Amino acid sequence: MKRYVQLLALFAAIVFTQTACANSAGAAGGGGISDFSDVRGKDWKLIQVRAGRNNTIFQRSMLTQESFKDIYTLRFDAERVSGVGYPNRYFAPYDLGEKQVIDIKPIAATLMLAMSEPAQLRESEFFAYLEKADQWNLVKGNLELRSTNDEGAAVFLVFSLAD
Repeated sequence: MKRYVQLLALFAAIVFTQTACANSAGAAGGGGISDFSDVRGKDWKLIQVRAGRNNTIFQRSMLTQESFKDIYTLRFDAERVSGVGYPNRYFAPYDLGEKQVIDIKPIAATLMLAMSEPAQLRESEFFAYLEKADQWNLVKGNLELRSTNDEGAAVFLVFSLAD
C-alpha cells in the first residue's frame, strides 16, 4: 500500500510539472494556444516558407534586391486580411474556427505587372498558399500559417512582426 501511495504521489508530481511547464511556455509565446487578438491589427512580414519542417522554399534573408524589401506582408483586421505581394496589394475576407482554424477566401489584388520577382517564391504562389491556409499558430513570437502545396503536402508560411 505504501508503494502505491508513493507511485501515485510521483505521478501527480509529474502531471503537475508538465502542466506548469506547458502553461508557462504558452504565456511566453513558446507555441502555446494564443488568441487571434495577438495577431489581428499588426503588420506581419513573410520571413520563410517551408515544405514540411525542414525543406526551405523561401528565406527572406536570401533576397538581394532592395526592391524586394517590403514584399509578402499581411495584416488581419476584424473582417479581412490585406497586404502586399509583389508588386500588387491584395485583400480577402477570412473566417476563424475552433482550434486555430483559419479559412482565407479568394484573394482580390491590383493588377500591376512586376518587372522581376523573387525566384524562390512568385506572387501567385504566395497568394495560392494564403488561400489554402487552414490553421494559424504563434510560435516564438512568429505567426505561422499552415497551408498545402499542389500535391497536398504541408507548407508553413512563417511571418515576423514588421519593423
